[in-house]
Amino acid sequence: MTVFDMPIRKTASADGVGFHIEEQIADLSENMDKIRPSSLIFDREGSIAYADRAREVLGDILPVRMSTMLVASCDIRGATEFCTDIYEDPDYAAQLLSFVTDAMIAKIKAWRRYLGLSERADAFFFADDSIALLSSAMYEELVLPMHQKLVRALTAEGAKISIHLCGDATRHFKTLMDGLGVTSFDTGFPVAHGELVSQLGPGIVIQGGPHVELLRTGAAEAVTAETKRILLEVRDKTRRFILRDANNVAPGTPLENLRAMYSACREWGRLDGKNA
Repeated sequence: MTVFDMPIRKTASADGVGFHIEEQIADLSENMDKIRPSSLIFDREGSIAYADRAREVLGDILPVRMSTMLVASCDIRGATEFCTDIYEDPDYAAQLLSFVTDAMIAKIKAWRRYLGLSERADAFFFADDSIALLSSAMYEELVLPMHQKLVRALTAEGAKISIHLCGDATRHFKTLMDGLGVTSFDTGFPVAHGELVSQLGPGIVIQGGPHVELLRTGAAEAVTAETKRILLEVRDKTRRFILRDANNVAPGTPLENLRAMYSACREWGRLDGKNA
């Protein structure tokens, strides 16, 4: 098996089978000019479960976990290492991001062809959680052009663009709206929901709600209070707020806390501004 036309070996990992990249990929800058994107990059779970079948059907695979370009680059180099690359060798960082973007476009197009779908979709949802690591200026310079390239390659004109960003990334939302055409944000924490709705305007969909750990460990009364606070912040400013966990229902979350969030939404989430 190969990653970017370089060998990898199967190893044991805490969650079962994993894949370890050979040492020569640690510094891709020496090999970047010699390698090309493979036709597909599989998510790690899919590559473990379906690698043999995928190879038969689709040809070349890269059995390592790959997400959107910044997350993927951090996976390849390590988050600390890639952030260091951005500081010490920005040309290499940009080159790796561009390479990974091209590979992801190839992967998605290959899947769409195999499934009989158009290569350009009318709606597109993606995530790149690691942009929470970047300043606004650094995101605009380094990653936004790659996001724009991805969207141009995979969407039809007028497509609806949605994104998941579960970390401290709301400083990027206005740029994503203006520069990428994102109209729907699936959020996590921390988020100032009322301020975010005011900044983006009533036409943008915002999904968000109580912190995952509050839902898991807090008292039902605290969940009710936080849900009420969020709803009262947003309900007079938008009709496009979707209440949900932020951003996960973790194992061990009490059902009474989910009932408390639901009941609070019924009580204070009416679009007419009236309480139930």
